[in-house]
Amino acid sequence: MSRDNGILSGVDLVRSIMTIYRNYGFKTQVIAASIRNARQVREVAELGVHIATLPFYVIKEMIQHPKTLEGIRRFTEDVVPSYGRIFRGTCQ
Repeated sequence: MSRDNGILSGVDLVRSIMTIYRNYGFKTQVIAASIRNARQVREVAELGVHIATLPFYVIKEMIQHPKTLEGIRRFTEDVVPSYGRIFRGTCQ
């Protein structure tokens, strides 16, 4: 088995592939498969990957980021009370 010390992860491999294809002007699309977490989704998206296959648990992880949850909580605290009258039918 050959070892390439420049490739440390699947994302590194995709980065290398994207670089080679762009350097030589290959007209192709790259699919990143077996994505394991939300960070890898972000990393391959930053590389310009055209398609990524994601298991459902990764999609759920992407919408359950602590900052997303914080934003939902803050939105609820700041905005929902202002519109509460509308939903309770007390707005005239």
